[in-house]
Amino acid sequence: MKKQRKHYTPEEKVAILRRHMLEGVPISDLCDELGLQPTAFYRWQKELFENGAAAFQQRGRTKHQAEQERIAHLEKKIQTKDEVAVMRREVNPVTAVSTHRAQKARVMLSSCRHLRMVL
Repeated sequence: MKKQRKHYTPEEKVAILRRHMLEGVPISDLCDELGLQPTAFYRWQKELFENGAAAFQQRGRTKHQAEQERIAHLEKKIQTKDEVAVMRREVNPVTAVSTHRAQKARVMLSSCRHLRMVL
């Protein structure tokens, strides 16, 4: 009959490794007590040392990440505005001039038409 495999949580793995490193419990005693293969213990130890830097990293967004996200958002906004401006030029060449100038031109044109009708 096969023995059921035990799955340890990350917290349990750290507790087992801590017992060896801090309390000095021999690996053989821990493995016998827990029914653990020494290769599994050494693999956990290797993973802990390889990924140990992650424990010291900040959890939230860093200032640099926030700035990068803001820059990306603003660049996308500018790109969208540029695309809209190009589309406007293709549809109506009068709006290729600044919007304010185009508005002025329309007002002057309607005034001239109105004067022609009056005269």
